[in-house]
Amino acid sequence: YNIIIEGMCKAGKVEDAWKLFCSLDLKGVKPNAITYNTMISGFCRNGLKEEASALFSKMKEDGPLPNSGIYNTLIRAYLRDGDRARSAEHINEMRSCGFA
Repeated sequence: YNIIIEGMCKAGKVEDAWKLFCSLDLKGVKPNAITYNTMISGFCRNGLKEEASALFSKMKEDGPLPNSGIYNTLIRAYLRDGDRARSAEHINEMRSCGFA
């Protein structure tokens, strides 16, 4: 499913990718960190940082532990838009979780 979600996001079909992501539980598939990162990256790539942040929060509550790739995706997205404060929040959180 990761490849399909990534392809949809790259083609600008983020809404379809999101629907597929949301349907995974119904199919008995538990999204892993790569699946979350793929969807978060797709949101960021398509200018949907708030959706990316919301999914990141959901991941921290219900899903697998975030990895450094997910933090990097969010940090870069906020830096690209000049939001240094939000980037710094993610950097500090990343450090507090033991990532250097």
